[in-house]
Amino acid sequence: MLCRRTATNAGFTLMEVVAALFVMSSICVGVSSGLVYGARLSEDSRMRAAALLAAQRQMEQLRSAALADINQLPPWNNQSFNPYVGGGVLAQNQCWGLVTVTQVNADPNLLQITVTLSWRDGSGRLFGTDNLGNVGGPGVTLTTRFAARQ
Repeated sequence: MLCRRTATNAGFTLMEVVAALFVMSSICVGVSSGLVYGARLSEDSRMRAAALLAAQRQMEQLRSAALADINQLPPWNNQSFNPYVGGGVLAQNQCWGLVTVTQVNADPNLLQITVTLSWRDGSGRLFGTDNLGNVGGPGVTLTTRFAARQ
């Protein structure tokens, strides 16, 4: 015999309520994890942009130096620098840079300059290579060739 719903037993069963709560909580978890991932991606992007700006600043400083000064390899080759410039996104003790100068084809008038910048973000994740040789995600590396002006 079929039971008919009457006004006295109208509404949702306990199983329907539990199923609806499960679906809604699954949606909320998915949305919140997406928001957290988006915030982390935004922070990574901000730090990468700050690192790129610091590396470009160091490269411009090298470009403004005379070739004779750069060609003296001991002052510039494997010279570390602190890209921190007060305030900003990169923390003072959590970022470091390295300048490498090499001669191209043993020509003293043609140099290859590489500026590499590495950092740790707020959660301690490493981007680039730290001073202990640990390698993390991709850091920032700029390379250019510098020739003597004729």
